[in-house]
Parts: sequence; C-alpha cells; structure tokens
Amino acid sequence: WEIAQYYTDVFFEDTDKLNILRPTYAPKATETVPEMIEFLKRIEANGYLYEIKTGNIEWDGMWLDTSKIPDYGRLSGNVLDQLQAGARVDPNPHKRNPTDFAVWKAAAEAHIMKWDSPWGVGCPGWHLECSVMSTKYLGERFDIHTGGEDHLFPHHECEIAQNYAGTGHQVVNYWLHRRFILVDGEKMSKSKGNFFRLQDVIDKGFEPMAYRYMVISTHYRSPLNFSWEALAGAKNALNGLRDFVSRLDRVKSIPEQAELVAQAKQEFIAGLDEDLNSAAAFAAIFTLQKEVNRMGGGGREVADFILDVDKVLGLKLAEAMEAEDRLSDDLMALIKEREMARASSNWARADEIRKALLEQSITLEDTPQGTVWRKSRD
Repeated sequence: WEIAQYYTDVFFEDTDKLNILRPTYAPKATETVPEMIEFLKRIEANGYLYEIKTGNIEWDGMWLDTSKIPDYGRLSGNVLDQLQAGARVDPNPHKRNPTDFAVWKAAAEAHIMKWDSPWGVGCPGWHLECSVMSTKYLGERFDIHTGGEDHLFPHHECEIAQNYAGTGHQVVNYWLHRRFILVDGEKMSKSKGNFFRLQDVIDKGFEPMAYRYMVISTHYRSPLNFSWEALAGAKNALNGLRDFVSRLDRVKSIPEQAELVAQAKQEFIAGLDEDLNSAAAFAAIFTLQKEVNRMGGGGREVADFILDVDKVLGLKLAEAMEAEDRLSDDLMALIKEREMARASSNWARADEIRKALLEQSITLEDTPQGTVWRKSRD
C-alpha cells in the first residue's frame, strides 16, 4: 500500500507539471473490492462464471467463460481460433477455453493483498478492477474508455466480456488507444537503457510544456518517436508560438482579422472532430499565425481565439501573454527613449539601448506598426 501511494503521488506530481487536469475521481482497486464481489455475483447469476479445482490444486479461483460472450475478440480483431493459450492471458491448462481469464484469483497464504469472498480467499483480477471502478463512477453506459495500445488485448477485450456478462449489454461506446512513445524507433525498456521519466527531461534543461507540446501535436493513433532532437524542435516551436501570442494586442481590434479567426476556429474544431486530429488543429493555428504575421501583427480577435483554443491545448499560452504585459517602468522608459532616438536618427543611442535591453533578455523588433518587445526565451 505504501509503494502504491508513493507512485500515485509521483504520478500526480508529474501530471501537474504537464498541466494535465486531475480526474474528478481517482479510485483505488483496494477500496472497491466489495463492489467487485457484488459485480461477480451478477456475473455468476447470469451463468458466465466457473471455478477451477484440480487434484493438485484445491481451488484455483473463478474464471469467466468467454465462449458465451458474443463477438469476443471483436475490438482487437483477434479471432477465437487464432488466439493461443498463454498469449498474454492466464496460461492455465484447466481452463474451458484458451481465452478464459481469472476474475477472482486464489491467493497464496503469503500473499499480502487478499480478501474474503463467497468463493474463497483471494484477490480480484486486473480486468475486473477496471470494469467495476469505471461503472461505479461513470455508470453502466458511458461513451469513452481510453488506454495504451498494449491494453487493446487482452485487457480491454476482457473488460468488454465481463461488462456484458454482468450487465447484459455494451457498457462503453468508444475505445481510444494511444500508440506507444518510442525512443529511437524502439519501445522504451530499462534493459535497453532508453527509458526516460519526466524528471530526466527536466534535468536535461527542458520544461514540461515542451514535452506536452511534442506529444499533443502528434495524433494519438500515430507512433511518436522520442528523441532529444525532437524535443528540442518542440521547444523551439512552442517558444515560437509564445512569441507570436506575446505580440498580440489584446486591446486593439482589427476587423479584417475577424474572418481569418472564424476560418481558423472552424478548421481547429474540424480537426478535433476528426478523431482528435491534433495535428490538423495545430495546422489551423499555424495558418492563422502566418497570415497575421504577414499583416504585421494581430489584434484582440486573434488574442481571444488563442486564449480560447489553449483551454483545449493546455500550453499555458495565457501566461506568455501576461508575462509580456509586465515590464518595469525603467525598462519601458528605455524602450520609449530608443523610439525617440530612432525618430531623431540617433542610431548610435538606439543601438546602445537595444544592446542594453538584450542583456536583460528583452528583444526588440521594429515593425511597420512600431517597435515590439518580447522577453527572450532559452
């Protein structure tokens, strides 16, 4: 329990750094065992449960008969006669069918985490835990269930089976599976030495938002190849976007940009409507950015749009805007003095002020609309 709590805390610390909203509920399997037992009683009453007893083993737990489940294997595309015993399912030779799985496992005497049940002392199967916790908080009919591609089979396939066995109907309408994040084209593995944590990214000098940008700019059903070069590219792209939003005028209205924003909004929503195609959604932003830069800068309409879409992207772009709004009176006075120096053709003084500001991480950009300043980024 202490180990589980430790990694729970570490997990949420990392998701906080990545600006991932915490879930409304974060249930623990150990706190939901009574509900699991009640759900198993329903499965048993519906005729899908059987126990295994052998001469060598007095009792080996309760199993779900997958041969009674309509279309078992449909989600993953596995056909029953193609599934092999022991292929990521319980390799018990006494099962009725190779694809049957344990829903309540007999626990050895030395097993720490075990509970009493109507069938014997044991612990719930991994698949059962997820079915019961999800239906407890989301109801017995809900839209979206997510997971990594390695959950497709057998985990989610087994969830579907026991959901049907317990309720008599389909519980989940849509299953979304994230493809693996690879490292140099290979699956992450400690044995290969290519396994990274978020803290490793931070220790390399990258902020968590750069990693978030890299992940969400790729479609979730496309493999993502992690490399330090790719992360550096994501960092540069994010800083470029921040620089763009930092130069937006949140007060001035530019009517001719309203149509551009309307088009970008339509394309952004259309991208997300297309199976959460985040790459298409980002493309809408970049197209708008290009057009606005061509016009010499953006106004309130563009700023409001960026703040709106960032409620979806979660890149903290509002902070980039607000950070640019704050500059000391002394620095603002220098910028004003430089503008006056340029107006009087005092180029030496103008260059001197530019260099002084650059030493304080303030970059100046002279545009047809006037001088724009921004804070330099690493």
